[in-house]
Amino acid sequence: MFPGDVIAAHDLSRNTVIEALGNVYIFGDVRNSRIAATGSIFISGKVVDSELYAGGYGATHNRLCSFTELVAKEVAGLREAARHLAETVESTVQTVKYGLVIMLLLESKYAHLPRMIRDMQELLSGMSTDYPQDTKILKHLMEFF
Repeated sequence: MFPGDVIAAHDLSRNTVIEALGNVYIFGDVRNSRIAATGSIFISGKVVDSELYAGGYGATHNRLCSFTELVAKEVAGLREAARHLAETVESTVQTVKYGLVIMLLLESKYAHLPRMIRDMQELLSGMSTDYPQDTKILKHLMEFF
């Protein structure tokens, strides 16, 4: 995330991500990249298999997509770690309370996850009501967490 305009005087290679709180100017081709700007995006070359998000809507949509993917990845990691930990404890012929395993992991390895959930809730609550996609289910899941 860059707090102003971004100027790239060359081609953008694969998997380049640019997030700017201003305009983005690219003097070359863009391939397999994601560009989000609260302002405008200018590209002098070709654009292939890329995602471009411009203006307030574009920046919000990009943040929502990126952040949702990150939160989903972390929750999947939490579930997998909880499963492994529960299996390890059960292998010693002890009973396991899954909720306690989750709490233990949230207090240690995944201590950052509650903050990520709160950040996601803030992003969702600050979104305009004219956003074209329904976010009710996502909001409900964040409240659940």
